[in-house]
Amino acid sequence: MKKNRLSLLFFYLTLTFAFTSCSDDEPKPEPSEKPFAGIYVLNTGSYPANNSNLFFYNSNTQIATKDIFNAVNNQALGKTGNNMIVYGSKMYIAMTDQNAIYVTDRKSKLLKTIETLEKPRYFTSDNGKVYVSSFTGVVACIDTTEMQIKKEIPVGKYPEQIVISNNKLYVANSDYTYDQSQKTVSVVDLTNDTENKIEVAVNPAYLAKNSAGNIYVLALGNFYANIPAALYKIDASNNVTPMNITATEMTICNDKLYLLNTVYDETGSSSTITVFDTRTDAVIPNAFIKDYSVFSSSPYKLSADEVSGDIYITSQGTEGGEVYIFDSNGNLKKKMSTGGDYPVCTVNVR
Repeated sequence: MKKNRLSLLFFYLTLTFAFTSCSDDEPKPEPSEKPFAGIYVLNTGSYPANNSNLFFYNSNTQIATKDIFNAVNNQALGKTGNNMIVYGSKMYIAMTDQNAIYVTDRKSKLLKTIETLEKPRYFTSDNGKVYVSSFTGVVACIDTTEMQIKKEIPVGKYPEQIVISNNKLYVANSDYTYDQSQKTVSVVDLTNDTENKIEVAVNPAYLAKNSAGNIYVLALGNFYANIPAALYKIDASNNVTPMNITATEMTICNDKLYLLNTVYDETGSSSTITVFDTRTDAVIPNAFIKDYSVFSSSPYKLSADEVSGDIYITSQGTEGGEVYIFDSNGNLKKKMSTGGDYPVCTVNVR
């Protein structure tokens, strides 16, 4: 009988604890915020006008917001937005002729303006840091926690795109001044910031890295000297191999290079997009875009989303910038007006 009383007492105590723990006085968890996901497009604007802006398409609500940076911050973006990157919880926007880097949260709320670097151009990220090239001949390293530049690494003249592979920073030293002797990619060992230069071809501007760590360089040549643009590969031993492809823009997605080649003549311009498999170093024979008439004007810039495999192609239409979203098979999924001129960069937030 005593044992039964003890069991009954334990039952009541347990029941009382259970009701106390789940009472209305216990704080309830707040409902989780609906995920903020979508696509940002940076419109560089019409040079030298002060009219760069930022477009956002929310993939959850399917609502497009033009000039979202101004709407969120009550502040115009500024002059000549050139590139942006999302890294961790922050987004970084390079404003070349504003001589500024905006650091925002993922909803484009301005957290800090970095104004200690002139002419910022292109970003890359690695190991908790964001790197940005500058036309002053350096690549700056940004501490993402303190949101300030920690060091500047000297490289070549007018550096453009940058990538990191195997703890080495690769920098395309461009031919912005049409100096035909400018043919190098800087390779910086990030353990000690020592730099070596590799000669490729005139006016290297764009870089891409595949999963094997090979670097692909698009050298834009010199139109006035009849030097065509060309693609090159730099392997882990810094051997340079020509790929025998001409292009004017490129992006990489899941080891495939998407190469845009636009040709101008007295009648206008024409564009083609070639897909190049970096695992085999061979062109994929099937045409990526089946019908170029979907574009209001010639394709302008390329970006990609590694997660979905989508390819973003921008153009400058008669009524402003446009972004076209294609799946990996070249099927058009969506077309949107970006609410600005000359969209140059597209990034995803998830």
